[in-house]
Order: sequence, then structure tokens, then C-alpha cells
Amino acid sequence: MDCVKSIVGIIKDPVMDIYTTLRDYEMTVENAVDLMHRLAHVRVEMDERISRAEVPGIKRRTLRAVRWLNDIKKLEDESLMTIDFPLATTFLELKA
Repeated sequence: MDCVKSIVGIIKDPVMDIYTTLRDYEMTVENAVDLMHRLAHVRVEMDERISRAEVPGIKRRTLRAVRWLNDIKKLEDESLMTIDFPLATTFLELKA
């Protein structure tokens, strides 16, 4: 739960980066991927905030949060390279 609080904190204050959080909470790539899927709705909300943002500072912070979520997406892509093929296939089917 502390990790989820940290993730939410990063979304609110995206100056922190994903890699520090993964190290601090000893998260595996698989856990980060799972968390990304749980927070998928946050990405949609961030995209909506970007389109509505009128204050430049808020827009920059929101863009940083979206970039942070994109970092998790990169971790997901990298994790598929290290997983056995049948497991990767199952993982992709679950995502669909």
C-alpha cells in the first residue's frame, strides 16, 4: 500500500522518477506492470487534463506525469523480452 501511495504521490508531483520508486520499494518489473494496468484510468484523466489545462505550470506538471506513466510502459515492453514465450503470449492475451 505504501508503494501505491508513492505512485499517487509521483502522479501529483512527477518530479520524482519511476526508477527511484522501483528501487526504494524493491518492486519487480512484473509488479510495476500490474500497477500500470491498475492505474490505466489515470492516463486517460491526465490526457483530459492536458487538453483542458490553461495554466502553463499545470500543463507541464501533467505532461511530466504522463511521461512517468510512459516510463512504466517501457518497463512493460522490456519485461516481455525476459519472459518465456508461452508466458509472454498469456500475458498479452490477458492485456487484450
